Amino acid sequence: MVNEITHDQVQEIIKSHDLCIVNFGAPWCIDCRRAAPFYKKFSEEFTDVYFTHVDVGDRDGELREQLRGQYGVGHIPTMIFYKNATEVDRIVEVQTPSELKKFIERCKA
Repeated sequence: MVNEITHDQVQEIIKSHDLCIVNFGAPWCIDCRRAAPFYKKFSEEFTDVYFTHVDVGDRDGELREQLRGQYGVGHIPTMIFYKNATEVDRIVEVQTPSELKKFIERCKA
C-alpha cells in the first residue's frame, strides 16, 4: 500500500518506520505517472517497507523549492530510501520496474 503523506509529515514518517521510501512526485509529471503502477506493486510485495508518496505538484514551484533545499529533490520522481531514519540511497526519474526493484533490494540489504 502506498501511503499519501504531506511534506509536513515526512520527518515523522521517516522516524517512525525502520524501512521507508519517500516518493516525491506530481500528478502532472509523466515520469511519475509511468512509475506509479510498479511503485504500487512493490509496496504490496515488500510489506516490510513503508511506501509513501508526497505530492509536490504545486505549479508555482514554492513547495518544490522548499523540498529542494530540505531533501535535495531536483527532479521528480525522486524516491529516497531510509533505514532507521537515515538516508540509504535515492533514485531519480526511475524508468523501469526492474530498476526500482533492484534499488529496493539493494537498500534493504
